Amino acid sequence: MAISKNLSYWTLFVLILVMGVSGCKTLEEMSQKNKLDSKLNFYGKTVRWGALENLYGFLAPSESQTVVIPTNLNNIRVTDYEVRVPPRMIEPGKASQTAEISYLFRDRAVVKTLVDNQLWEFDETAEDWFRANPVPEFK
Repeated sequence: MAISKNLSYWTLFVLILVMGVSGCKTLEEMSQKNKLDSKLNFYGKTVRWGALENLYGFLAPSESQTVVIPTNLNNIRVTDYEVRVPPRMIEPGKASQTAEISYLFRDRAVVKTLVDNQLWEFDETAEDWFRANPVPEFK
């Protein structure tokens, strides 16, 4: 009887330990997900407000140093930004989202639409999400 009681305590201890370790991973994943949601929300607001030159600041620091920012961005007026495919985790630390951006060039009154297929990666060192693929071209 004493062995059975000790065994059940041991089983309970191991079960709590396993749940605690897996819980830590879940909390870490939730933190990353919250940071991703926040970053994507900020990205969408940046597009909606037409601050297109600021989109290059969402790129990973190593990537943003080599990119040339187009000079015609001040001639673009964004008319709509709509998420078409909500964010989803592709693998740990990688996510994607698809949005549709409608815009026009101020000197031409023709509305254009582009599909922005976004790829995001989590940087463990910076503890932040960065865009891993190029900012779309407004043509």
